[in-house]
Parts: sequence; C-alpha cells; structure tokens
Amino acid sequence: MAISDSNGYIHYLTYSYQGSIHDKVIWNDLNITTTPINMLADLGFQGAQHDHPNIILPYKTPRNGKLTDLQKQINQVISSLRVRIEHAFAGVKRLKIIRNKIRLRTEDVRDSVMMIATALHNLRVDFRSALINHS
Repeated sequence: MAISDSNGYIHYLTYSYQGSIHDKVIWNDLNITTTPINMLADLGFQGAQHDHPNIILPYKTPRNGKLTDLQKQINQVISSLRVRIEHAFAGVKRLKIIRNKIRLRTEDVRDSVMMIATALHNLRVDFRSALINHS
C-alpha cells in the first residue's frame, strides 16, 4: 500500500504483503492515527471511514443496483481525483523490474527494489515540478 499526493509524489510505502491479504487488513496493521488531511481510498478500504472520518470512499452500489444521480456524480469526482494516484503507481511501474514479476528470492530484496523504484519515481516528480517552477 502506498500513500500519494495529488502531484504523484509517494509519501509512504508499506512493506509487501501477500496478494491474498485484503487492503483493509493492511490498513489496520498500519495503525494510522487520525490526521486533518483528507484521504481518498477505494472500496477495498470499506469500514475505515468509521475510525477515520477524513477518509473519502466512493459510494458502494446497493443490492438494488441503483445509486442516486448525486451519488453517481460524487463517485465520478472521486474517480477523477483518484486517477492521479493511479498515475503515480504507473510511474513506479515504468521500471521493467517492477512491471514484470520480480524473481528475487527474499522479501527484503523485493521490498528494497520497490523502495528504490519509488524513490526514482519521486525524484522524477521533484525534477518535473522544479522544471515547471523554474520556467
């Protein structure tokens, strides 16, 4: 799990978990305290908003299969904001070693490779923002 801002800078990256571990379980393991910062999350974090009122989740489609027009509009806004976060993850996956299956033996080495890839991505984001601010 990673925490990114709207500029694509990744501020926090957890160590890897097995793919079968649910997002909400990872969230609970992190023991994140309430902050004044609003956080966007997907429906994998359903229930986190009860302990952290600053988490913004999209509306889940009810059993009758119909969201109101307002709920649909809110989900579209949340989706348009979350796409920036997905672009940050895509920026990390530009490196072929991350994009393909990592065949390194230990989790520590795989986690180190991911952290290095994230650092390179953040360096690229910093460099890009410095170019924009300089010109």
